Amino acid sequence: MNVLFFADGFFAQTGRSILVFLAAVGAFLIGHVLIGLIIGLICKMNRKKVPEVISRMIRFIGGLACAVLIWELFSGTGGFGLGGGGEGNGEGKNENQGQNLPISIPNVTPPKEEKKEEPKEPKKSDTTTITWVKIVVLGGSRPEAMEKRFYEIQNESAVTLEKAKEKLAELKRQNPKLVSYTIPPGGAGHAGKGTSVYEDIEKVAEELGLKFIDYKVVQPNTGN
Repeated sequence: MNVLFFADGFFAQTGRSILVFLAAVGAFLIGHVLIGLIIGLICKMNRKKVPEVISRMIRFIGGLACAVLIWELFSGTGGFGLGGGGEGNGEGKNENQGQNLPISIPNVTPPKEEKKEEPKEPKKSDTTTITWVKIVVLGGSRPEAMEKRFYEIQNESAVTLEKAKEKLAELKRQNPKLVSYTIPPGGAGHAGKGTSVYEDIEKVAEELGLKFIDYKVVQPNTGN
């Protein structure tokens, strides 16, 4: 087992060394040619010729510098060359040597962040967009009238006079612009003007500071 491990490491190290050596040779050639081109360009610009011996020496030094640079870059610790990080072959004493022990991997999954729901703004009542409120006065033999629920506020379910007063006061608080009320003309199942239930709601509306407005004026906007 140790022989195979040594052979594998040897061939791997040898292969890396050969690659680094070839890279260094290539860098030497590139540097040699590149320095020669630079020297030629400088001589052409200055119209002076460098002696051949000095030119060769400078090109050799430039190529060698490139080769050394490549060697140092790829043969350092963890690189490809002979100076790569060593692979330890020491055999330490371990009671569990030769046993395949299960590896415990901790759960590193980050906890999911709970999305915080933004508080929803309360829906505003539609009554905040109007300056008047519609009151329907019921009467006759309607079941609501028999239970003394004579008033429909804004087409809601019929309520008693006391509840109608509370509803109008609530609408007034919700909408400071609410200044008037209207009552559709009496018909079948409605109490007409002059009846007690009609006069009662008029008094309540006036106590709340609401002024009567003719239904014919607001009828085109009621949708009824």
